[in-house]
Amino acid sequence: MIDQTGQTPDSDAGTRRGERLLADLARKAVSGSVGALLSSEDGIKQLIAAIVPKEVGQYVARELALLRSQALEALTGQVAKYLERIDLANEIKEVLSGLNFDIHIRVGVTRRDPSPSDAEVTAPTRGVARQRRKAGK
Repeated sequence: MIDQTGQTPDSDAGTRRGERLLADLARKAVSGSVGALLSSEDGIKQLIAAIVPKEVGQYVARELALLRSQALEALTGQVAKYLERIDLANEIKEVLSGLNFDIHIRVGVTRRDPSPSDAEVTAPTRGVARQRRKAGK
């Protein structure tokens, strides 16, 4: 049976299927290219540059820099206030009071080789000086 346009119902269904297939292919192609474009930093920059005027980008960059510096100043101020309120020595003492320290020290003493200057210089010790004084009396 032929309708008013001169097509059979089967050809109309085929046309709709073809249009859907073409639409699906176009959507997949656009989706794939946008996905590839957004997968790299350069692609994102190119997309934004194509959509957003340069002046808007510069304004946003300035505002972000200002926001970053203000946030850093606020954070610095809050940390300074916190450090002023706490007694750091007391806090360290509290932390260390719950700990046990096990310290091992090994000290070794060895004789130096006597050098000629060390061998010539001798000084009496107190015990030797006392003995000499007693002997002299």
